[in-house]
Amino acid sequence: FPSHDTNAAIYRVAVNVWDRSASIENALDIMAAVKSALHRQESNITMDLNTLVMIHLVAENCFLDADGTTWHGILEFDTHIQF
Repeated sequence: FPSHDTNAAIYRVAVNVWDRSASIENALDIMAAVKSALHRQESNITMDLNTLVMIHLVAENCFLDADGTTWHGILEFDTHIQF
């Protein structure tokens, strides 16, 4: 959105997933399901107020947490909201 547009904003939303399976595969499957449900799915997402103009994945990462047993996935989405 243009910087002079006071009727819209961009918000970064992070979705975290955790899994304690022995391998990373299940965490990656969960992340894929989240991505499928949210990335470019504006028409399937409703808001009580305002309008979701666009939602798109901008970053994703999956790693072993500090406890050594939990896979931690993070997906970051930019959401363009019109007021």
